[in-house]
Amino acid sequence: PNAVTHISTYGESPVGPPSSVVASTSATEILLQWEPPFDPESTILGYGIIYQMISTSSSIHAPRPPVIVRDIFDTSYIIESLLVASVYKIAVFAITEQGVGPESEELIVETTETAIHAVQKLRCHAATSEILSCSWKHPETADYYVTEYQLKYRLIDGFDYYPGYGEELGKVDIPPNIQHYNISGLLPYGGYIVELKSILYPIVGSGESGYKKSLDVEDEVIGTSSVG
Repeated sequence: PNAVTHISTYGESPVGPPSSVVASTSATEILLQWEPPFDPESTILGYGIIYQMISTSSSIHAPRPPVIVRDIFDTSYIIESLLVASVYKIAVFAITEQGVGPESEELIVETTETAIHAVQKLRCHAATSEILSCSWKHPETADYYVTEYQLKYRLIDGFDYYPGYGEELGKVDIPPNIQHYNISGLLPYGGYIVELKSILYPIVGSGESGYKKSLDVEDEVIGTSSVG
């Protein structure tokens, strides 16, 4: 009998898509791993990833615009600073001297729920054109107590025309008895990510030892108020 091989072609693409793409998740990160495309006639210069949040348990609007990451020179990559309990679709593509190849088959991946000891119910909203007001609940733990909170904030993807894009805009240490904070000095119509973690020490007699840093918990505000 004749042997039949089914081969998919990719038009004028310089290389096929990466294969065997797999993902593993935590509350705020997704680890991607893949195999290079089989194309002996092309030299792969690197890879890119496109991902998009399509749904979330947070109060922000979804789906969000897709994000593209380039200049990846390995066959693995960690997507960081994601929202907990949120669903993302992800694809990987290869880059050669001739151009960009086709995307891999999309993965649908969900980040996990907030980890134990993490801050609960972080919520931020625009109080004025320059202020975000944030509030939260203490971590749920019987073995540790909070010694302080650490709050950080930055612009979200897509606001690269704002000053400070791609950088940490501020970091604040907050006393443990406080459950709210106002971030001031922001720009109108900006989109911001706020991260909050707790620093915990074990309660005497709990059997635990050493301090812990909880996972970052995030909230986003898309478009600060335009009125003062």
